Amino acid sequence: MSTPLPTPPPLPQQPPRSGGKRRAALLAGGAAVLIAGAAVGGVLWFRDGDGGAKPYTIALPDRLLDGAYKKEAARPGDADGTEDLSGDARVGKLGIAHGKGFMGSYVNDKKQNLSVYGASGDIADPRKTLDALVAMADEGTAKQPAGEADGVRRTVTPWAEFHPSGSRGAVVKCTSTKSTSGKGAVSSRLDVSQCMWADHSAVGIVQHTVMALDGLPTDGRETPGATGEAMSPEELSEATAKVRDDARSEK
Repeated sequence: MSTPLPTPPPLPQQPPRSGGKRRAALLAGGAAVLIAGAAVGGVLWFRDGDGGAKPYTIALPDRLLDGAYKKEAARPGDADGTEDLSGDARVGKLGIAHGKGFMGSYVNDKKQNLSVYGASGDIADPRKTLDALVAMADEGTAKQPAGEADGVRRTVTPWAEFHPSGSRGAVVKCTSTKSTSGKGAVSSRLDVSQCMWADHSAVGIVQHTVMALDGLPTDGRETPGATGEAMSPEELSEATAKVRDDARSEK
């Protein structure tokens, strides 16, 4: 985010918005569930059996969560939000056949970001696929630097189990983290909650991010950064079930 205001302390960046090769790398490398400075820490599952869960594809709508989050316009060089991953061996190793990537970035009136990305396809063992992603994410987090010397990163929610309504055959793992750093009177905060879902038709990531800056002089201008708090894992688990339902299109 560019701004004429004084340079704030460094903030971890959100996942890059780019095309199919990047999306495949995110899925296959476990980076899809990572934000720089945000460690993977919590897990939650929701299942309702496979009964009634018909095969589907993903078509991300222009708005999510009762219209509160509006889809951002694609930037130059971005893909159109879908990409053929059927020939990507790394995605195949995750147990996703005939994969088709999807990606969308949304924002609400508080400048909070909701990212939704993953791949639809044929998944024989959703739990195994999701476990593989979590293992890759944990490995990536262990190799990742903690960030600035004056920064603090902590896991707010460790592995935990929830049972949101409307899951219909999906299994989901979630986490929440908080990162802070400061430089003089200026401080920055990054709150992140993430959920990954997997079923026989798709694996997806729903990520809620609040990047806030405090202490910058505004001179009558709008303060950069978001306001409010990131959803708790319990709240995001319910939101994830709703996103999955709103974005699914039966085959």
